[in-house]
Amino acid sequence: MHKLTLKEKITNFTHYVWDSCKDWKTFILLLIVIAIVYLPVWGGYLLHSIFGWQWCFTAATICLAFWAGPFTPFFPVCIGMTLFIKNKLSKNPKYTVPEHIKTAKDPNKKVLYSDMFWLFLFGSVLGVVIEGLFCLLTKGHWESHVVSICGWVNILYGAGAAGLYAGAVKLQDKPIWLRAVILMSIATVLELASGLLLKYGLGMKAWDYHNNFLNLDGIICLQFSLAWAAIAYIICALSPHLGRILTRLRNQKYHVFCMAMSVFLIINIGLTGVALERWSDRHYGLERQQNMLTRIIDYTTPDQWMQNRFVEWQFLDIAK
Repeated sequence: MHKLTLKEKITNFTHYVWDSCKDWKTFILLLIVIAIVYLPVWGGYLLHSIFGWQWCFTAATICLAFWAGPFTPFFPVCIGMTLFIKNKLSKNPKYTVPEHIKTAKDPNKKVLYSDMFWLFLFGSVLGVVIEGLFCLLTKGHWESHVVSICGWVNILYGAGAAGLYAGAVKLQDKPIWLRAVILMSIATVLELASGLLLKYGLGMKAWDYHNNFLNLDGIICLQFSLAWAAIAYIICALSPHLGRILTRLRNQKYHVFCMAMSVFLIINIGLTGVALERWSDRHYGLERQQNMLTRIIDYTTPDQWMQNRFVEWQFLDIAK
């Protein structure tokens, strides 16, 4: 039996790649894969051109040099991913998963993007409604505690609902009390990270636990960690029922709505981040490079409008 030389192996592999990629459908798929994998480069340069963020330009240049350059594994990785996707989408794949492996996987542990979307949307709106009703009962007036510049959306509540459900599903083989403790710990760490980001990134705070027992810098406290545990316990208990409801929302009609709303939410969240940064810059008198987007944001979201929108948010120099 003839043993192939290294040159022959490379030649045969090149022919295989060419034969697999030369049809137009595979070529289009390859371009899509390249665009997605190349996202840190062109995305960084795009953000720099729009917002003037120097760190985006630096990060994109580093990725271009060490990841997407001519002597990097960028193109082999893209080609490999393209052929893998093509094989998965093929009507007659060369390899099929054995039946015993398929049945070994627990379908109940599968969380789709559409599931996360519906939970994020539902949690965002429900959180605003519950907190508004709480203010109505305790303060005598309605307060809309949104975290977005458009719509009744609270990003923190939405992320919490989606994250807690995903954790409850992935950890369903654990005792329910252990799942609640794990999810409580994760939620508390994320709450701490969010508070520190607001404090050191924007010089602001959106909540204050200084008067609560066992608090850490007013950002997290025992009382609300226990509240996270209670919410996590309820979601763990209801996760099978939620899963059945979410399964009914996986048809094509709801899928189109999910994709359209996802685009809206991504744009909304991105513009909210820019508006918060500009609000902080104006308050602290920070001068940054202006562009058309920041000028539009400054005009449409002035300080008083932002304060009315983000009711309980305070700048640290005023809060003191």
